[in-house]
Amino acid sequence: MIRTTTCFLLALLTSAALHAQYGVLDPSFGTGGVVTNIYSTNIGNSSPADMEILPDGRLVTLGNFLGLGPSGLAFTRQLANGDLDPAFGNAGIALPDLDTTLVNGSWRELELYPDGRLLAGGTVGYGLGVWRSLPNGSPDASFGTGGLAHLPGTQDSTHWFGGIALQPDGKIVTVGYIGGIGGGPGVVTRFLPDGSLDPAFGTNGIVQMNDYPGTEFISDLALQPDGRILVTGHAFSLSDNVALVYRFNADGTPDPGFGNNGLVELSTGPQDDEGHLVRVLSSGKILVAGTYEDTGSEDHPMVARLNADGSVDTGFGVNGATQFAAVAASDIEDMHVQADGKLLICGAMWNGTLGEAMMMLRVNADGTPDPTFGTAGVVMTQVGNVAGFEMMWAAKVGPDAKIYAVGREGNLFTSQAVQVTLRYGSGL
Repeated sequence: MIRTTTCFLLALLTSAALHAQYGVLDPSFGTGGVVTNIYSTNIGNSSPADMEILPDGRLVTLGNFLGLGPSGLAFTRQLANGDLDPAFGNAGIALPDLDTTLVNGSWRELELYPDGRLLAGGTVGYGLGVWRSLPNGSPDASFGTGGLAHLPGTQDSTHWFGGIALQPDGKIVTVGYIGGIGGGPGVVTRFLPDGSLDPAFGTNGIVQMNDYPGTEFISDLALQPDGRILVTGHAFSLSDNVALVYRFNADGTPDPGFGNNGLVELSTGPQDDEGHLVRVLSSGKILVAGTYEDTGSEDHPMVARLNADGSVDTGFGVNGATQFAAVAASDIEDMHVQADGKLLICGAMWNGTLGEAMMMLRVNADGTPDPTFGTAGVVMTQVGNVAGFEMMWAAKVGPDAKIYAVGREGNLFTSQAVQVTLRYGSGL
């Protein structure tokens, strides 16, 4: 798709720090609010993918690397001041030694157990994988095979890992897709606490979604307190992509009380819509964040809210959705519901000749952009000063009420990437 950025947008967003009360980098953290790390001097790329915050404020990040074999899995743990935690892995960094025959690894999602164990989900070995580490970063040999549970595909398959969630009973739910050359269905998979597939879920632990021709790109999931599972993504329907929201019962069967036999199609723009993230609120209402495409084939961020039965909540935003038409978005990667009900959404946006920049949006609980955050609810951060591919993969509020984010700074000319951790004021 064609990407454009107007001069007005550049002037508006690059001046955010001059006018924003909140969403400004914290100069007491790292260098100007930014801490940079690489996973090893032998690694060409150190690219994070997700982050969680421990109750004591330490930051755990999942990442990918190139340069030491095909596995690509990395973890870092940082103290609240940004320093690497010497009690974790090797001086704060853990690089699990996966089976080197499992090529094509791309790790995307991180979950933490209450006891500090780490769950990572991604694609590996032409299929989908879940990895578990002990709190100190070492492999958990009691899980799967040497720490890895693997749902294999074939060499000619396409595969994508969308999301992972940990049930209160220790079972693990993942979403994604595995398909052939012509595409394939979305899949929801449930594993037992030991990494084996759960025979009580779907068919031998797997539920397939075959509602559309081609591929159903399943991007995220959320667990309801009653055990039902919400899933979002997108698929091609008629002439455009539509955002999808599914709800399944705890056994993997479609929930007939949600939308049309468990499926809602969500369309907020004139052309393509994509669901990237889903969250369930304590009220039972459902948030979906993603992108919509305008008539000029440019993508923009959007967030919508559904009622518990899947109907559009018209009391949110404008007719149930909020669109950021002034932001040319390249991706939406994380959504965090703050304690005050505001929504923190992050990803990447286009910044003219500098390429991709890190992006945060904040939306009030009623769907209006938060005017106290950045400029009209938008904060753009450009860490590098040359053309690059920057992305904010995760942003969350820590126990100190600061916003912590993890992102990638990449140089377009050298194709090298490093992990950056950032801290912002939140106003909480």
